[in-house]
Amino acid sequence: MAAAGSVDETAAMEVPETRYALSGDTNIAYQVIGEGPLDLVFIPSLTHHVELVWENPPQARFSAG
Repeated sequence: MAAAGSVDETAAMEVPETRYALSGDTNIAYQVIGEGPLDLVFIPSLTHHVELVWENPPQARFSAG
């Protein structure tokens, strides 16, 4: 059995599709997680890699909510 927050636990989560929005000449990567009446935009930092968040167990748990 894997310890809580281990890579094995995170690997079981389904990683959402990365989509892109064009703003001027810049492509902005984003992912949609869950559904509901409100939208929440989470922007952790300018250099954040939207796909690598799923490899960090604490961030993956936060993102999967």
